[in-house]
Amino acid sequence: MKRKWTVLTGTMAVCIAMAAAVSMADDETKSPLHELMEKVQSHNTKIIKGVKSSTAFATQQQDVVDSAKELVRLAKAAKPLKDAVKKAKDVENGAEKWDTMMDAFAKQSDTFATFAAGKGVTSATAKAAYKKVSATCSACHDIFRAVE
Repeated sequence: MKRKWTVLTGTMAVCIAMAAAVSMADDETKSPLHELMEKVQSHNTKIIKGVKSSTAFATQQQDVVDSAKELVRLAKAAKPLKDAVKKAKDVENGAEKWDTMMDAFAKQSDTFATFAAGKGVTSATAKAAYKKVSATCSACHDIFRAVE
């Protein structure tokens, strides 16, 4: 009986160690652009939740504005990271398109932040205004994420 428990404990320890090693190895393979885009997704989620309803927007308006301002900063930080351009070998003038799209993302995010900070803005108008920011993301992903 004692042998069964020893084998079970040993097997569990090996499985846990392997899972931890795989998890750590996965973290090491993330590029700076990947990590940055995870932050973009986090702020995107905050904005979407913040404009979901009038109640949410009333309590989270400043968080929405702060996240939009952070998106501007992240767009500017992403511009020199050309990982996606290198992967998209079939894209003509990839670096130029990347720069243009990052500039558009920063501009739309800044415009949205200014709009969302205004008085009298409702969740419905903020949600509609945020669609322009989302459109810049989609346009970029259509070109540069399609290769993944």
